[in-house]
Amino acid sequence: MTVKLKVLLIMAAILLSSIISSSFVVSRLLDQKPVLEAMESDVAKVSNFGVPLLDAIREAKADVLTMRSAYFEAAMTGEAESYERAQENGAKFQSDSEAARDYAKELGLNDAAQKIEEMMGEMPPLLAEGQEMAETFRTSKSRGGELLEQFDEKSEALTTKLNGLAQEIQGETFDRMSDLANVADDMLKMGDELIISMLIAAGMALLIAGAGGGYLYVMIGRLLGFVEHDIDGVMAKAPADMLHLKPERKDEFGKIGQALRIFLDKLLEMDRLQIEQRETERHAEEKRQQDMVRMADQLEGQVGQVIGSVASAASELQTTAENMSAVARDTSQRATDVANYSEQASANVQAVASAAEELSASINAISHQVEQSSNISQTAVQEAERADAMIQGLAAAANRIGEVVSLINDIASQTNLLALNATIEAARAGEAGKGFAVVANEVKNLANQTAKATEDITLQISSVQSATNDAVGAIRGIAKTISQINEIAASITESVEQQGAATGEIAHNAQLAAVGARDVSDHIVEVRQGAESTGTSSDSVLSASSELAKNAEKLRSQVDGFLSHIRRGSAA
Repeated sequence: MTVKLKVLLIMAAILLSSIISSSFVVSRLLDQKPVLEAMESDVAKVSNFGVPLLDAIREAKADVLTMRSAYFEAAMTGEAESYERAQENGAKFQSDSEAARDYAKELGLNDAAQKIEEMMGEMPPLLAEGQEMAETFRTSKSRGGELLEQFDEKSEALTTKLNGLAQEIQGETFDRMSDLANVADDMLKMGDELIISMLIAAGMALLIAGAGGGYLYVMIGRLLGFVEHDIDGVMAKAPADMLHLKPERKDEFGKIGQALRIFLDKLLEMDRLQIEQRETERHAEEKRQQDMVRMADQLEGQVGQVIGSVASAASELQTTAENMSAVARDTSQRATDVANYSEQASANVQAVASAAEELSASINAISHQVEQSSNISQTAVQEAERADAMIQGLAAAANRIGEVVSLINDIASQTNLLALNATIEAARAGEAGKGFAVVANEVKNLANQTAKATEDITLQISSVQSATNDAVGAIRGIAKTISQINEIAASITESVEQQGAATGEIAHNAQLAAVGARDVSDHIVEVRQGAESTGTSSDSVLSASSELAKNAEKLRSQVDGFLSHIRRGSAA
């Protein structure tokens, strides 16, 4: 029997004695029926759509975190499975968000539904950026690091929006429950007013209305007290057997009791899901720490090998630079000797020219000078060929140094990227990651210093290569001039055999020989200058290679400290 029917039966019994007061009471009760129905509808909506909405938002957040982790793994390993897992979680995010949007619309949360719709629109571009980041990272660590930082910021912003939306919806849900509690309080007050009215009617018909009024007082007061008690119990998440309103009742309060039990079950289910979510996050954190330790071990092996290669290359660079310096000094000394020989040859040729008219008297002296000049020319040719071979070796050494510098640049770029990733992980760790961030920053600064040192070495190598090219040109000029000297010497020999008939031709050739000797002297000066420049450049290379060896050792120490800090953070 419903409450409405019970009231009507009592009112029929006292109709004749209290028709005015009874009409008032019935009217008030009928006015509150829509309120009760609205309470029932609100409780049902919160139970059927509120909790599933929060669950869908949490699932969407988990989808974003899993998608981001999959792309990070794809960037490090390049495995196709990681790309597929990222795409699958992106698609799952869309389906979970669509369900959350529908639940929000059912609850009348149009603003929340609009926000979810906007977040769904952010996912396709985010997936594309994650794909580009992972692929770029495999080919270019510097550019890939920039894209990784941008992708991490956008995915973090999306999870922040989801967290804010979940808190907003949860607050809205509890506000609705608070409103329902306030409505129940108002109904209690109305019950008190009805009781007073019934007492007045009972005064008019004491015998009949006394029993009816007492019954209504006890029944309505007790049931409304049950409503308030059960709402408080549901808000406190009390066990279902402590609720007074049983769903088996055939009146309106039975429906309210049923709706409250459904809402209580949803609240308990939401707590269970929160516990599962925290457990999932804990497992994810443990996996992240294990991945960090694994990455640290992998990094230790790779960087240790690379640093060993750098140290070996620096040692080889020092040896090469010392050889270059020795070769340059030897070349300078030999160029000085050749210059002296050229000056001597020039003086001899001048003597031949001045003694052309007395050729008959000095034929033996001319023959001796020509023979000496030929010997000197042959010696100069041999020295020029040897200098050319040394310069070619110098050019090859400069090219090898360039390859070592390129390797060091790659190492610096990779170290810089690893420091950037470590900075991001330290920022995500919050207060616990401050020390980690300091070490990562030191590694990054050291990588920048290494890159700057390699730039200086590159400039020095360019100087060496330029000087090498100049020396090659000068030596070829020497060879050409020496060939001219040999031709002149042959002409002089022929002129000596022809003696007096070729006196004029001998004088002319002697002048040409003098010019050639001066050219030889000038070229030898250039060779000596090039050798001195090469010696200076090789000294610079030697200094830079020593500094590079020191930086490699310092880098090894910093990386060891960095890896130790990672392992301590993972163990904590």
